[in-house]
Amino acid sequence: MELLIPGLILVALMVYASTRIKKATAKAFEREEIDTTDFTLVKPEGFLHLLNGDPAFAFQAYSKEFGINGSSEKRQATIDIRKVTDRGFHQVCEEVTSSGKLVDDKTFQIDEMHARSVEIELDVGDSGTVNRFLIIEAPAWILEIRTIVLKEHNDNYRRRIDELEESLAVKK
Repeated sequence: MELLIPGLILVALMVYASTRIKKATAKAFEREEIDTTDFTLVKPEGFLHLLNGDPAFAFQAYSKEFGINGSSEKRQATIDIRKVTDRGFHQVCEEVTSSGKLVDDKTFQIDEMHARSVEIELDVGDSGTVNRFLIIEAPAWILEIRTIVLKEHNDNYRRRIDELEESLAVKK
């Protein structure tokens, strides 16, 4: 009897802590506005923003879900944004278009800045990926947004990636 009450209190505390952790985790994967010194965007629902990711990137996020079968150790989708200052717009575009099988390629303007949307398919090991790039020529640098989605999940993420790209606002 002497151990029953402390045991019940411990179980109650564990249940409370577990519930709080689950709520916090679920909130991290919700839609969120990201504001940096160079751009703003809306992180789509189902992605987790990596706060301490690779310093080479201005923004990184990955999907909650993993692939299936041969790609079960890979995330279904990732987003990487980097600010390029050592190469020009055409050089970055050339590197991207020569990196795989070109599926789609469009050039347009965003707020008087040159932009190019490129979609490339890559076959890596057992699974293939669809790599989508949005390259924007800001006045002093290039912004490269790369989304990598496992081929079998591409349709599931297309709307969310479109939303991300449409929400992007580059600060000059």
